[in-house]
Amino acid sequence: MSRRSGYDGCAWVALIAIGGIIYLFRDYPVPMTIGAAAIIALIIFFSVKARKRRLERIRALSIDNIDSMNGTGFEHYVAQLLQHQGWSVEVTPPSGDYGADVIATRGNTRMAVQCKRYSKRISRRAVSDVVGAKNIYKCDAAMVVTNSYFTPRAIELARASGCSLVDRDELAKMILDFRRRDSATDSSCMSMAGKQFKSDGDLGAARANTERAMALLESGECEKALTYFRCSMEVFRRFHDKAGEAACLVGIGDLHETRCEHELAQGSYIKAARIYRKMGQGRNLALVSNRIGNAYGAQGDLKSALDCFENALAESKKIGDREAQAGSLNKIGLIHRSRGNDSEASGCFERAFETFHRLGNKPGEAVALINIGNINLSSLQYNRALGCYSTSLSICRELGHKAGEARAIACMANLHAERKDLDRALDLYDRSYKISSQLGDKAGRARLLCSIADLHAECARWTEASVAFPN
Repeated sequence: MSRRSGYDGCAWVALIAIGGIIYLFRDYPVPMTIGAAAIIALIIFFSVKARKRRLERIRALSIDNIDSMNGTGFEHYVAQLLQHQGWSVEVTPPSGDYGADVIATRGNTRMAVQCKRYSKRISRRAVSDVVGAKNIYKCDAAMVVTNSYFTPRAIELARASGCSLVDRDELAKMILDFRRRDSATDSSCMSMAGKQFKSDGDLGAARANTERAMALLESGECEKALTYFRCSMEVFRRFHDKAGEAACLVGIGDLHETRCEHELAQGSYIKAARIYRKMGQGRNLALVSNRIGNAYGAQGDLKSALDCFENALAESKKIGDREAQAGSLNKIGLIHRSRGNDSEASGCFERAFETFHRLGNKPGEAVALINIGNINLSSLQYNRALGCYSTSLSICRELGHKAGEARAIACMANLHAERKDLDRALDLYDRSYKISSQLGDKAGRARLLCSIADLHAECARWTEASVAFPN
């Protein structure tokens, strides 16, 4: 029986009770009035309680900022909701998912789930996509979850195909249940800052909370992640666990970076670097130095960024970490290139590529080749630049790295635009734009649209240019 039908039943019982009181005490007006008033008060109480619960479910959506999430964040959030219901979950890759964003398993049941964070009603296409994905992933069930509602045709198709639908109202119930269960974990985390600190201390719990904070950060729940980081860091400080404290500081810095709060991120990273330096942890110091350099670079302080990257390179050399050395060389090369020192930048990129190649690090090779190609393009060595871009594209396709593939194709488009082969350039920009759209890369799409509009304007195709610019 649903809650609503339960309250309706209570109302009928209350009405019968009032009738009984009126009949039994018809000759005694005062007791009759008091009894009827008490029953009416109970009806009002339960009605208000029922409405409050409904409002709580609705407020749960706005509290968790579901409507402002991006698509990937919503997928991870839904996965977490299912996990709290006892499902084992796996989030599929952003592209090539065949219509299933999450694969959930519980017992002998395997379910394909599509997540739709839309402002409009969800059409039947989402249902047909996830039903098709159910067969591809060899699932027994299918589900579509949305922060919106479904069209009548989508509901009809879901009934015919046995697909479960979770609309905005059902999602609110799931979130409210999740928050009630999770509040116990939150309170235990906060109580750890008061009780467990004074006892012998469970550092293992603090480390587990740090890992959970990192997982929350990856899923976009920054506020909750910050609570866990601060709670764990307090434990580590009380027990003088410097490594744990530094790990929390790095996590807090990463959180600020996701919010583009570069100065706050820089402050957290610097504190972590001081701890790692005192502990003599060269590898961690190198990693944090690179993060500090990124924060300086984001603020336009290229000199400080270069100093940080060179410090990271020096630390990597001390401990013999060649992969970290190559990563730092790439970053140093980018700083030199932005300052107009192409010859020094080229040397850094070449050394980075050679190191990555010897280590068999294919993703690193692809990035270094793009950087080398850009140097060749700026010096008008078109054939060498095209060779670098083509090799990088082949590596990314081999690895299934769509973002790298889009970047390599865009660089090839830049080269053809430079050589005035405008039709070829437009075709490549269009291919790169489609991949970026599949990945949900809004910044990449914006850059590509500007390049496409510029090319149309150069060809005097003013109508096409005006279409590209507003997008």
